[in-house]
Amino acid sequence: YYEQNQQRKIILIGHSMGGLICRHYIEQYGTEKVEATISLGTPYRGTKTYRLARGTVGRQFKPDSDICNITEASSLAHLVIRSTRDWVVVPFENTHLNNANEMIITNAGHLGILVSVPVFQKIHDFVDGLLDISDTSDTSNTSDTEGLPEHHA
Repeated sequence: YYEQNQQRKIILIGHSMGGLICRHYIEQYGTEKVEATISLGTPYRGTKTYRLARGTVGRQFKPDSDICNITEASSLAHLVIRSTRDWVVVPFENTHLNNANEMIITNAGHLGILVSVPVFQKIHDFVDGLLDISDTSDTSNTSDTEGLPEHHA
């Protein structure tokens, strides 16, 4: 996509383990081709339910494992969407990243995040804010911050 679209940076979006894969990509290959990341229900600090998965994959989700021991967002803009009703990533705090934009939902679980209208709206607003920032050809919006994603600590 990057090469086919005149080297326009991409936004990586990952659900659950996909969020960890996005983070691994950034750590492995850098941020040259990536504008931002969005994660939904990602167990950055692991999950106590790792025991329910079999084999190597299950062990990777163990809290404080080499893969699930992430506490800080990368240097890129990052939106973390997490749910208080996510019974896959337990405890809820394990989906939090310091220094990231964040949306907490209470009406959908681990898979419900993927079909939530408020989640789609938040992602849309976040991406629109990024496009406003990165579009240097339009100088009329250089001081306008309306619609930019809010930072939640």
